[in-house]
Amino acid sequence: MQAPCRSARPPVARQAVVPVPCAFKGVLLARRRQSAICSRGRAPHLSSSQDWGSAKLLKVSTGWQRQHVLAFSTAEAEAISPTYTSTLKGAPEPLGPSRQDSSINFAVYSNAATSMSLVLLNPKDRTREEIPMHNSGDVWHVAIEGLPGSGVYYALRVSGNGGWETGYRWDSSRLLLDPRAPLVAGRRAWAVRDELEEFQTDKGSTWWGTFDFEPAPFDWGTDYSRPTPSLKDLVIYEMSVRCFTASKSSGLPDDKRGTYLGVAEKVDYLKSLGVNAVELLPVFEYDELEFQRWRNPRDHMVNVWGYSHMNFLAPMSRFGTPGAGPVKAAWEFKEMVRT
Repeated sequence: MQAPCRSARPPVARQAVVPVPCAFKGVLLARRRQSAICSRGRAPHLSSSQDWGSAKLLKVSTGWQRQHVLAFSTAEAEAISPTYTSTLKGAPEPLGPSRQDSSINFAVYSNAATSMSLVLLNPKDRTREEIPMHNSGDVWHVAIEGLPGSGVYYALRVSGNGGWETGYRWDSSRLLLDPRAPLVAGRRAWAVRDELEEFQTDKGSTWWGTFDFEPAPFDWGTDYSRPTPSLKDLVIYEMSVRCFTASKSSGLPDDKRGTYLGVAEKVDYLKSLGVNAVELLPVFEYDELEFQRWRNPRDHMVNVWGYSHMNFLAPMSRFGTPGAGPVKAAWEFKEMVRT
């Protein structure tokens, strides 16, 4: 899904470096690159090096890897029925969902929308409830009193003035993903359609925002500190999370292959190569089946690299262990970074 309108400000800069903690006592980098797609069952193969100031960036190829679809459970254990007691006008800040006293506030920027509704999904029977949002300037918002702090799936329905020729191409029949959603739900297994995404040919999938305000903060440990190696001493290993350990040759059990935890398992191997920093290809939520939305010459391909983000704030949930879902996958991402 797209942001509420074409003219809306993006949630982050288009060429932003993602400020995530460092992994493997090295530096975890993220950078924008031209999209790279590989055919189903194969991963792209890169091997190159370049100078960056006085530092040498060593890019070690992860090689060709066979696509491996892990076993998974379709049970939506994390999702719950979105019960609540009342609705309030809410506040325009901060953008996205946030907990405010006993309510969950939702705020979305769009400078061209004429109306916006919050859509809550009941995962048990797939029914939906729409709640009108209020606007303060260019921000639309509403607060839901008594809404649980975790397990709620939500989307947006937006209308506005304009037409196909103006650039404001509204379609109020479609549900949109909140660009500030901290987590995204819609497909639980890699490259396997899920009932929750309600895929339609020529239209694509429905993706739901979600959040988790319930657990205690992640425990980074008392001895964890962000590594700060000298730039001239960096030896960077660039990899795709999925391709790095998807093959049986990784020696990992099925439930860790192609996952964040699979990468964490290979720390000693990376150190043995002399690597002291890891650069990950995109780890934001994206649709690996984007080329299968309609019939085209590339509809046999799967996007393994991930240069087609749909949300810059949510970790890719299908890099979690099989059937993990967005909440657990985000936790496993942090475990990888902490390793």
